[in-house]
Amino acid sequence: MKIFISIASYQDPLLKATINSAFNNADSPENLIFGVCDQSNFPINVEDFSFGSQIKLEVIDPKASEVLVGQEKEFKNSTTMRTIISK
Repeated sequence: MKIFISIASYQDPLLKATINSAFNNADSPENLIFGVCDQSNFPINVEDFSFGSQIKLEVIDPKASEVLVGQEKEFKNSTTMRTIISK
């Protein structure tokens, strides 16, 4: 049976260590599949892992996340949002 581990990471310098720790501490590491969303200026390289074929990586520019957070703050400060909350 395969075990899927989903990791969403934002500018985390310990991401590589976290993935290695999960793999090295597993009873059956060959059954692990990692789904990783790495939002960092220096994304991990799957080829750095001996088990890289078990890692499915999506790299997203962290600036894209900053834009979304800015839009969320703007929305929360809008009159519409204040009206929804007060009801």
